[in-house]
Amino acid sequence: MKKIFWVFISLVFISPWFLILVGNSRLTFPFQERLVSIQNDIFLDKVNNLRGETISAGLGLSGKLLVNKYFYFGKEVINRYLESYDPHFLFFSGEANLSKSTLTTGPLYLTFLPLIVYAIFKIATNIKRKETKLLLFWLLVSAIPAAFVYAHYETIARIPFFLVLTFITAYGLVKLFSSKKALAILLTIFIIFETLRFYHDFKVHYPRRLGENLYSIPKK
Repeated sequence: MKKIFWVFISLVFISPWFLILVGNSRLTFPFQERLVSIQNDIFLDKVNNLRGETISAGLGLSGKLLVNKYFYFGKEVINRYLESYDPHFLFFSGEANLSKSTLTTGPLYLTFLPLIVYAIFKIATNIKRKETKLLLFWLLVSAIPAAFVYAHYETIARIPFFLVLTFITAYGLVKLFSSKKALAILLTIFIIFETLRFYHDFKVHYPRRLGENLYSIPKK
């Protein structure tokens, strides 16, 4: 477990989401994102527009049952919960807010993906163990906070989820070293390469993109 812990800490410190949020802490903290709320004006406008369309379509009672603020609230929360598990968001693009993403990579490196898959496979073979059930529990629960944030694919609310995925990555890497050392070394080299590539973009090219983006935002 000590090995897994230290590999986990190392992977956190080199992860894109961590480097970006620390580097842009003045822009990203304190957390000021709106939450999904039944009483939100934009939210209610969407419900009313959809209700008007159902009435025009002559759906009657079935339309009222399907299009109401509670049903729509549940739908929006579930959609945002599932966004956390979107591979394109996690490993390729990140969120659209340039202060919390470079837009050239996801919050996690692509090399984490095969390690996560391998780790979950190993975990699934020991599903009856208490530690396995606890890890799967946190994998499901850690995505809940982001489900209630209005912005789609928001990064900060998904930090608990990223930490769980990174721990699973560390678990997979340590287990791989004990069974297939050559492959583990190869994936470690890929992680180092991805880290260097990201860091170059983060320090050389990203500041210009961020500056242009901030300059283009109208001042209130």
